[in-house]
Amino acid sequence: MNKPQTWYLQHNQEVPRVVILVGDVRRLDLFSETLENSRFSVGSHGMTLLTGQYKGIPLGVLAHGMGAPAAAVAIEELHALGAEVVIRAGTTMAISCPLGSFVLAEGGVRLEGTSIAYLPIEFPAIPNYDLLTAFASGLSSSGVPYRVGLIASLDGLHPNRLREGKVDVTLLRKLGVIGLDMETAAVYAVSRYLQLKAVSFCLATVKFDSFEVLAEKERRSLEKLLVEATLEGVRGFFEK
Repeated sequence: MNKPQTWYLQHNQEVPRVVILVGDVRRLDLFSETLENSRFSVGSHGMTLLTGQYKGIPLGVLAHGMGAPAAAVAIEELHALGAEVVIRAGTTMAISCPLGSFVLAEGGVRLEGTSIAYLPIEFPAIPNYDLLTAFASGLSSSGVPYRVGLIASLDGLHPNRLREGKVDVTLLRKLGVIGLDMETAAVYAVSRYLQLKAVSFCLATVKFDSFEVLAEKERRSLEKLLVEATLEGVRGFFEK
């Protein structure tokens, strides 16, 4: 049998069933502090895979960089290596919530260009229901404040582009969009196409109107909480 082709992960061993996706490679350090028997594997184009166990549950954490194409490549290769569940633990730009909010995405608005390569645009970008409810239940029981809503995913998310007014933020707010990112909709669409379970859980680190960003100390503290809540969400899903 041919080995799976993983051009970018450069990893030909099976991965855990559950893999958490992060954009920022620095977030791997926060996960490695909590996981047991953690090991790193560095691939091409900066893709870095961390594996370990959390309370007896084997899992991986993959840093893939920014954007929907990178996330899609990561999911394709993880699927080839045996992953069945992917969880985005990322960041979002707040448009209908305070800076520092946690957002559990009940769906993604497909304004990026990657997901169309997998599913017709008429197909919704939605999470796995069991994952979503497990995360919601875990967050509620742990007392972590969070919001449930839509995240709109775009390719041109840099403030220089957003200032041009090409995104109708008023309409997005009206229709229940809480944040903007570059990956959530694609993660949902690609996972659905590959028949993987997926959910996206994000921290709002930038405010749309002013482009104010979280101070580094506050962001680091909230990212630690993001990591802890994500891992507990995984545990809750397995217990359920």
